[in-house]
Amino acid sequence: MARTWGEWAAGRAAWAEAAMAFEFGVSALENLFRNQPLRTHKEVWLAAAENMTTSAGYALARNGDPGSAALALERGRSLLLSEALRRGRTDLRRLAEQGYAGLSDRFVAATIRLSEAT
Repeated sequence: MARTWGEWAAGRAAWAEAAMAFEFGVSALENLFRNQPLRTHKEVWLAAAENMTTSAGYALARNGDPGSAALALERGRSLLLSEALRRGRTDLRRLAEQGYAGLSDRFVAATIRLSEAT
């Protein structure tokens, strides 16, 4: 529904409305993703989230808000990264042990900023 609304608004060059529609969709996808217990179900939402966040980013950029556009794009990437971390593919403690504490600290700070922005 949000995608259809966003595409309709974008087709009319109503960028503020398109951004609002896509942002609504991204928020819904994030909630759905977080509540799916099985990875196979999450993969469906991840694919939808990627397209939705790029559409949101484009609409926000066209509406003259490049900062929010970048944040929208990063929200999609954060879903992918959070799933990878949850699945044990990356261990932030190991990064610190291997001399990359700054990288793990930046990741933690970025996730906090993202969670505050949503």
